[in-house]
Amino acid sequence: MGGMLIGILLARTVAGFIGTWFGWRAMYVLAATLMLTLAALLRALLPVSLPHARITYRELLSSLIPLARKLPALRQAAIMSGFAFGAFSAYWTTLVFFLEKPPYHYGAQMAGLLGLAGVAGALAAPAVGWLSDHGYPRLASGCALLIGMIALGLVWIVGGTITGLAIGGIVLDLVRQADLVTNQTRVYRLIPEARNRINTVFMVTYFVGGALGTFLAGFAWSLWQWNGVCALGASFFGAALIAWLFGRWECAADGADFRAPS
Repeated sequence: MGGMLIGILLARTVAGFIGTWFGWRAMYVLAATLMLTLAALLRALLPVSLPHARITYRELLSSLIPLARKLPALRQAAIMSGFAFGAFSAYWTTLVFFLEKPPYHYGAQMAGLLGLAGVAGALAAPAVGWLSDHGYPRLASGCALLIGMIALGLVWIVGGTITGLAIGGIVLDLVRQADLVTNQTRVYRLIPEARNRINTVFMVTYFVGGALGTFLAGFAWSLWQWNGVCALGASFFGAALIAWLFGRWECAADGADFRAPS
């Protein structure tokens, strides 16, 4: 997960430079070329992996919604992480707009450079994973969400300096990493035999939350500028905290219906 999140941040850095010097279309051409290259490498290098379950792909997909209904802990974890990623996406999506305005007058390249600072937060994955593995996932997740709300408040206050924005980005990346790792630690333990399907429900909700944060951030920026973006991100963290407080942390459901058949 550290590798995935660092990749997301470094992609912003590369896109900032490419967009500034060669235009935004060049970045899409480069991304498409890299994806095709990656597809060829995966096809050639990945080992053959055969599934253990004797059910069809359509049956696997049709079991996702009943699986989410059966496991309240999965629903809670997915919603919490979706809102946290939405807050993260709202911040980074509109940061380039903020940097273009006075007193900065910067562009996409500076926003990409600030993404390098966020890598420091993403590197915290091993430490957060250790904390979760040693029996404190609920504490780690709740603290992360609360720190995320505080970080957005600080970014709103000290947003007039590049240093303040860089520190805010580091903290938000650390928060997102902590929330994601702790919630994945929880859901992967629910039904080991259904881990791929659990991961599907979790990650789809996660990226839907990120897309929602990006979408709403555009409206928040157009209506209330940076104040609206910070308020939106804080409200997303607040929604995640509500789920943390009132959701069922552990799943009491049996889940036997979703275990892989022998």
